[in-house]
Amino acid sequence: MKRALILAAGMGTRLHPFTADRPKALVEFRGDSMIERAVAALRRSGIREIGIVIGYKGQLLRDRLTQRFGSSVDISYFESDRYESTGTAYSFLLAAAHFRDDCLLLEGDVVFEDALLSRLLNDGRADSLATLAAFRPPLEGTTVDLRAADRIVDFHKRTVPGTFADRFKTINVYRFTRSDLAGMLDRAKRLVHQDPKAYLEDVLGALVRDAAIHLRGIDCTDLLWAEIDTAEDMHLAELAFGAFPAGAR
Repeated sequence: MKRALILAAGMGTRLHPFTADRPKALVEFRGDSMIERAVAALRRSGIREIGIVIGYKGQLLRDRLTQRFGSSVDISYFESDRYESTGTAYSFLLAAAHFRDDCLLLEGDVVFEDALLSRLLNDGRADSLATLAAFRPPLEGTTVDLRAADRIVDFHKRTVPGTFADRFKTINVYRFTRSDLAGMLDRAKRLVHQDPKAYLEDVLGALVRDAAIHLRGIDCTDLLWAEIDTAEDMHLAELAFGAFPAGAR
């Protein structure tokens, strides 16, 4: 697998004031912006072709990545001019038609250690995979239900901390098969037509409930990762990663 898609069009209003002068994915974490950390990790994992959906202050993101990586990674940009009124399902639609083969997909506000990508890429199962972690406080947000053989059967948005201990939290780093990407593209078109602010999780939830895709979980509870939506998330991520020298994980 040599391709990856990053969704990074959002304004990051909950991360203000960090995002007052830059897109959310350019907010720095331990010396590097989140998007630079993601691209560098993908490159170290052997990914050489990356698509990035940009929106809010997108030119800043282009300039930073060009300066940092030059021609060492083939990066294509897909620009959303509706970033204020759309969700991640719309961002996915902008680029998905150009990613018809197996690929990784991640959101631009996730930081993680390299071992997470290694585990995802080296998993021998033929199905699409979602990285997950046990749902423990202070985690919140989208969770999933697992059944036999780690099959994901439902998605639940806005799950509050301390509830549903049997669920798993989505890390928002995925590996999708070519056939499942085609099904996602078709379902995303329909959902975005109904609700332009639909999330990618809405697309995946609808598909797994209909058993229209085979999405399995891969447990990464033991690995370092963080989804950074707020200043509090940033603080907790700094604490979690703080035991390791910057750049080590």
